[in-house]
Amino acid sequence: GKPRLLLKEERQKNESEKTHIDPSRIKTQYTGAANRLHPSPQKLDSYMTRKRVVCIGGGTGQSQLLHGLSRYPLDLTALVGVTDNGGHSGILRDIFGIPQVGDIRNCLSSLTDKKNLFSHLLQYRFTKGDLNGVSLGNLLVVALIEMKGSLSAGIRALGKELGVKHTILPVSDHSTQICARLTNGKTIRGEWEILQRKPRTPIK
Repeated sequence: GKPRLLLKEERQKNESEKTHIDPSRIKTQYTGAANRLHPSPQKLDSYMTRKRVVCIGGGTGQSQLLHGLSRYPLDLTALVGVTDNGGHSGILRDIFGIPQVGDIRNCLSSLTDKKNLFSHLLQYRFTKGDLNGVSLGNLLVVALIEMKGSLSAGIRALGKELGVKHTILPVSDHSTQICARLTNGKTIRGEWEILQRKPRTPIK
C-alpha cells in the first residue's frame, strides 16, 4: 500500500480544493444578487404593471397634460377632438375635406423627445408673406393623410418615426362638424360659427 505520509498529503490536498473559493464566481454571484435587489429602470418597468390612462379632449390643455403625464411610467392613450374649424386648420379642412389636424399634431409633439428636431418642426409656424401663420406640422400631417389614407394612419406612421411610445387617436377620421340647435329653432353648423354667433341666442 501507499505510505501513510503520502495518504495524509492527498487528504489535505482534497480538503483544500473543497474549501477553495473562486473569486470570479463570487463576483458573478454578487452582481447577480445586486441586480435582483436593485433592477434597472427598464427591468423595473417590466416587473411592474404599468397603469393605463386615457385622456379625452383637445386644444392646448390636452397636449400639456399629456406632456406632464409622459414623465411617469404610464401607458397613455389620447382621444383627440377634430371638430375645430377655425384658423389655419379650418382652411386645410375646407381645401382637403379632412378632420382638424392642429390639436392632434400638438399632442404628438408633446409626447416627442424635445431633443428630436422634428418635435420643433411640428410646432414651427411661418412668419412671412402668404405663409404667415401657417403651421409646418399641420402641412406634414395633411401630407400623411393623403399618403396613408386617413388621419389615424398618418398619425400612427408619424408617431412611429418619432419614437412615440404612446397611442394617439382622433375621435373621427372624417370631416366632422358639431351643430347646435338654438332656442329659436335655428341650427348652427360649425364650432366657430357657434362660438361667434350673433345675436347670442341661447343653445337649446
